[in-house]
Amino acid sequence: MGSRSQVVHWQTTVLQKRALRLIYFAPSDVHAIPLFIQSKILPVNMIYFDAIVNLMHDIWKKLAPSPIRDLFTRSNEIHGYNTRHAAKGNYLRKGVKSEIFKRSFSRTGAILWNQISPDWRDLSKPVSKKTIRRFLFETLSDRDDYVEVDTLTQVLKFSS
Repeated sequence: MGSRSQVVHWQTTVLQKRALRLIYFAPSDVHAIPLFIQSKILPVNMIYFDAIVNLMHDIWKKLAPSPIRDLFTRSNEIHGYNTRHAAKGNYLRKGVKSEIFKRSFSRTGAILWNQISPDWRDLSKPVSKKTIRRFLFETLSDRDDYVEVDTLTQVLKFSS
């Protein structure tokens, strides 16, 4: 992330933690992760992760609007033959030409979706949402720290 987006992300996280402490009448130095878990509210970066995965599920099931679906290309649509990448139902990751594009939705969504287990991909929308949220809260509880999207992607890779 660029320095400006890191500052905004940090400020938003600080405000989110402050709001939770106010809701629970907790002192300002109390660790906020237990409050997130108790209130069933995800930190901002995990909300972003959850939103991307849910939208990718809609794209996979062809429920998303076509302009959004057109941002992604399945591997099996490119090759006339079957490859391991295509057989898994993965999306192509677009080449990176700039640092800004590295964090774009079309690239991040493809990377996240390619890490998700094929078993999770075929779940219904409500079950998929519950599964992803359960994964995020378990990760938050296990790590007892704020986990960035890149780290969540790696954790997802090893858990699915």
